[in-house]
Amino acid sequence: MMTFLIFGLLVAAGAAIVVQNLLMAHMTKAVSTVLITLVMNSAVNPGRIKLFRLSGKRGCAQVQGWLSESL
Repeated sequence: MMTFLIFGLLVAAGAAIVVQNLLMAHMTKAVSTVLITLVMNSAVNPGRIKLFRLSGKRGCAQVQGWLSESL
C-alpha cells in the first residue's frame, strides 16, 4: 500500500514539473526577456508554500490577499 502512495506522489510531482515547464516556455515566448519569466516563477513559489501551510478556503483567501498587496 505504501509503495502505491509513494509512486502516486512521484507521478504527481513529475506532472507538476511538466506543467511548470510548459507555463515557463509560454511566458518566455510572450515577454521580451527570460529574466521576467524567472522573476515571475520566483514570485509564485512563496505563495505556493504559504498556501500549502495553510488549509482550505482561509489559506486560499490569505494567499490571494498577499499576492494582491505585492502587485
